[in-house]
Amino acid sequence: MSNLKIRIAYNGFEMELDGDDESVKEIYNDTKEELIRSISRNIIKRPFTSASIEEDIKDVEILNIDLSNKMIEEEIPSIFDIAKKGLPKGEADWVLVYCYYASNYGQKPFNRNDIVNLYEGTNRSTPSRKANLSNNLQTLFHNDLISQLNEQDMIITDKGNEEAKAIIYGRNISDKKSKKNLNNGRQKGSSKRETYSIIDLNLSEEETTQLKDEYGRVSPKGQKDQVLLLCYLLKNIKGVSEFDTHIIHTALRLVNQKTPKLLSQTLRDIKNKQQFIYKNENGKYSLNHVGENYVKFDLIQGGRNESK
Repeated sequence: MSNLKIRIAYNGFEMELDGDDESVKEIYNDTKEELIRSISRNIIKRPFTSASIEEDIKDVEILNIDLSNKMIEEEIPSIFDIAKKGLPKGEADWVLVYCYYASNYGQKPFNRNDIVNLYEGTNRSTPSRKANLSNNLQTLFHNDLISQLNEQDMIITDKGNEEAKAIIYGRNISDKKSKKNLNNGRQKGSSKRETYSIIDLNLSEEETTQLKDEYGRVSPKGQKDQVLLLCYLLKNIKGVSEFDTHIIHTALRLVNQKTPKLLSQTLRDIKNKQQFIYKNENGKYSLNHVGENYVKFDLIQGGRNESK
């Protein structure tokens, strides 16, 4: 027997039902009848005209429609029912569904261990699936279906919520291109032109010289390494812990380097592919400890430079 979850809200009255199908539907029907009787009693108690009766009857009809639709919308099958029906077609779809359930239907953060536990709980855990979990998560990051909240926690995006529901309820995802990208993780780069502004980094003359000198000693060749090194130096020299495209563009100009044509994409790649930075709630990025280790030990001390 599958589980059913219903939320009822009407005129300040709220109730959440969760349990097996038959019990929840029975309570739902009783509650609906009681609400209708309550409205009817209010009609009788107060002075009324034919117009007021019509208005209240209209409310009752709306109640019936709204609650019925709410039941259909909020009927969330258990993860075990999803597994039995085999609704997700590809492994990336499965991981997205796991993210949806791990996040309590998009209401809270989750982490990698939560996904692993759901693999175990649905008896779908295999060595190959565990080995490919990182790749499948990267696919979801790449398609903006989930987002990194901090070094460990993730959240499912609104887009991810909608696509997860479409999978769960067996509906077609309206954006076929997005569905295709979910399965293969490939997207064409945007041709949209980005513009950046030179801003005041509040660096003293001494701090500016230090930034240029330390950058020059490393002289990274790849764009991602250039961005990472500047983020690291600004944090250590000036205490700048959050970065956006304008800050990085300004820093690149200070060290006489070109700004990438799509700097926002460069940042997303560093976050999603290399996982050296994470995105804050305000939209700015910060280095995580993995990124700091890479800059300090590989770029600065190790002399490593990525040419791509």
